[in-house]
Amino acid sequence: MTSRLLTALVAALALAACGKSSPKSNFLYEAARQTTPVIAPGGSTTAVTAPAAPILAAWTFGDPAFEVFTMLRDYDPERDTGRTVGLDNLYKSLWQTGAFYDEYRPRCAPIPLAVIASPFDLGNDVAYDCAVNDQAAKHGHASREPAGQKLGLNSWRVDYPDGQSELGVQQASFGTASQDLVVDEAVWVRIPTATDFSMRYHIEGNAQTHQFSTKLLKYTAGGYWISVVGQGVSKGAGNHFLFKASDQGGLTGGYLCSPADVSEAQLKLIPWTSGAAVDAACAPYQAAVDALTPLVAPADVPPTTPPRASTSLWYAPVQPARYIRSVVWMSSVTLSMLTPPTERSASTRMRAHVPHQNGADQRFFAGAMTR
Repeated sequence: MTSRLLTALVAALALAACGKSSPKSNFLYEAARQTTPVIAPGGSTTAVTAPAAPILAAWTFGDPAFEVFTMLRDYDPERDTGRTVGLDNLYKSLWQTGAFYDEYRPRCAPIPLAVIASPFDLGNDVAYDCAVNDQAAKHGHASREPAGQKLGLNSWRVDYPDGQSELGVQQASFGTASQDLVVDEAVWVRIPTATDFSMRYHIEGNAQTHQFSTKLLKYTAGGYWISVVGQGVSKGAGNHFLFKASDQGGLTGGYLCSPADVSEAQLKLIPWTSGAAVDAACAPYQAAVDALTPLVAPADVPPTTPPRASTSLWYAPVQPARYIRSVVWMSSVTLSMLTPPTERSASTRMRAHVPHQNGADQRFFAGAMTR
């Protein structure tokens, strides 16, 4: 991690410690917390009626509600240090990538306006006007800030002292006036002492109205997966949101109706139900939730089985579509091509020239074709 990034993180932490927040210091983290549900750890069971029988005896990984909790639980960078909150948490990831954006946006080199292909195909074609590769820090960045918008492509690799590695890529769009937020993200995590896993997030909504829809997917190298779609209002008394999930453990199309501002203690008591039994408070969202196409394991996540897991993501968002530079922790791996989706035609790409972060020249291809 670069000294400049550490400085940015320390400054952001200082703001949090003072009880202040600034969209400029970490607009992704702040906007997402106002858009999608933030599940408070612990808490009381107020406003939730306990079911007649326990849902599951163990509140741990493999319980669909617990998996949702780990993805959407509250993350406070001052309080939740170390592994208190895992790498499968959306808000921890957005805290990090928000800092990446603010770190690299002022330093990225101007390029001709072009669509840059994400290292992991997130299904978007977004035009950017600046880009940078920081090979020393293993970060890549492209962005554009038209009037009233922030458009960013961040990719990264982080190697932790305990041997864990995180490789990720994210595309985000935020309306500074409208407060509309869209985030697409793919992350692969290597854990030497446990099971590797991959994550996908898609969230969209509005930080002012707190209306949102989301798609979440977790897939582990051990074979467990859970896919969740949801819609509703994440904040405010009397508001609710509805999740629909399927998982490897046998939950198929189960619905969970939750009050906004739900706590962990409340979530433990909310049963998954059939479509016919959806609570009346969430019934207005059922048709929209059913219409959401879920992310499906393992097709929509980075592969979790080596060696492909090591070649499926890389930090530089500056390669031809679907061609990914290899990850250095497996030195034998070289440039690889992933299969499906179909490779874009080479004739539709634009070549751009970008100074490398270390001063050397770096040439890259940017896909100039819309889907």
